[in-house]
Amino acid sequence: ANIHFPDSAKKAHVYGKVYIAFTVETDGSVSHVLIAKGIGHGCDEEAMQAVKLMPKWKPALLKGKPIAVKQ
Repeated sequence: ANIHFPDSAKKAHVYGKVYIAFTVETDGSVSHVLIAKGIGHGCDEEAMQAVKLMPKWKPALLKGKPIAVKQ
């Protein structure tokens, strides 16, 4: 629901997958959002924005304590 397919990508007939790398922090928030593999035409930026708007995740646990993990 948070993703809008850019008009420039539609006009250029650009379709595909955008791969995003990010970190889930100890409090479940998302940080360090980066494009791992993009397709351009505004799709990369739209995917990054969708990830930044995600609700908090459940953080990973190590020996019962929350830790930050790169996804």
